[in-house]
Amino acid sequence: MDHINAGAVVNEKQKLDVVNFFENKHYSNYILYSSEMNAKNVQSNTNKYHLPFEKDKESVFNEILSRYKDKVVIVDFWATWCGPCLQAFGKIKKVKEHFSKKDDVVFVYLTDVSSDYNQWNQYADYIGGEHYYLHGNQSSIINKSFGIQYIPSYLIFDKKGNLQHKSLGAYMGDEKLKEWIEDALQK
Repeated sequence: MDHINAGAVVNEKQKLDVVNFFENKHYSNYILYSSEMNAKNVQSNTNKYHLPFEKDKESVFNEILSRYKDKVVIVDFWATWCGPCLQAFGKIKKVKEHFSKKDDVVFVYLTDVSSDYNQWNQYADYIGGEHYYLHGNQSSIINKSFGIQYIPSYLIFDKKGNLQHKSLGAYMGDEKLKEWIEDALQK
């Protein structure tokens, strides 16, 4: 139980051991349920990258983008303290659902240490997609290279990694985003 409470997940053999060990099925069911919940948390954490690069490594954007080779990448620049960013998450939800079955479309979210870590963690679970929590200098270099002065801002890259569209300082709207993603899929 200490391992389960610490976030461990039981493997198939351990599941069988738990079921056979406890006469009272409430205990075994509780352990297996807790393990399943831990597994779901592990799965949801796989798309969160907290300070994935050393602070002195300033140019990180190309490395992030290269992880999504042969995919259309929608990059959303946001922060936990940004009201318009948070509002846009609700608006963009329908677009994400529309493209959810496509393996060649990925939504990537970038924020930095100006965002509260705990809130970032919670929002990332709610929002879905791929999340990067970067050092301030790394974020500044990315923002400067794409002319981003205000958030939310969005960049849409085609499958070859070429920037196709951008919306700086505001959500462009569902129809325009769908149009831009479809356009990038054709490139």
